[in-house]
Amino acid sequence: MSFLSNFFGSKRSNLEDEELGYFTLVNKKEKAIWKGASNILQTNVTTFVSGTKTHLDDSERANLLSLINSADIELEMDKALKEEFENADKKYLTWKDHFDCISVSTLNNETIITFEEKDSLSHFNVFVQNGKAVGISIDS
Repeated sequence: MSFLSNFFGSKRSNLEDEELGYFTLVNKKEKAIWKGASNILQTNVTTFVSGTKTHLDDSERANLLSLINSADIELEMDKALKEEFENADKKYLTWKDHFDCISVSTLNNETIITFEEKDSLSHFNVFVQNGKAVGISIDS
């Protein structure tokens, strides 16, 4: 089996970060992308962090740790998502009532938390800078 994985290039690199856990290299192109899991908003979500072929990028790692350790991130997400709901004349309770948090990415110095709306399965991508929600894009 080792011969086939070496031949077809399917063997994946792994790393363990002492604070963030295990990651698997999923993209080796221009800038490497590592996939792991983190607990954000009391939810275990898929995490994507850019880096090199051997380690996570230091600034991206710091962005993720800052997000994980932020006491205000839940309030920020509610504020941003509530505004989108109100703009669509929809009643909003909390993000937990309307969404599942499915992933966080810190790529190219841009941090995005992705929520999947429970009713429509649309993805709401909340852009975060310095612990504050600064924008949202919606993928239907």
